[in-house]
Amino acid sequence: MYTLGDIYFSRLLSEKIIEILSFSYRSDKNLIIDMFCKKYINELHFMAVPRNENIIFEFDTLNEFKFFDDVFDKFYNKYIESEEKK
Repeated sequence: MYTLGDIYFSRLLSEKIIEILSFSYRSDKNLIIDMFCKKYINELHFMAVPRNENIIFEFDTLNEFKFFDDVFDKFYNKYIESEEKK
């Protein structure tokens, strides 16, 4: 299992990763993020958004990406923008 493409961390996901690492750091400190997620897949909450095969999109700004991907725009508005206002 490997992450290919974009990945977003909400505050909730980040807090869960910190919680897991607080008791498993010694055994997990050398894992790359893909292997960490695979190991704790039942405890982490995230979703996969399929992309077209063999196409790589590049964006210069966050606004360009938000225009391209309305799922990310909703994610950003719900999790990231609300946290920035705190």
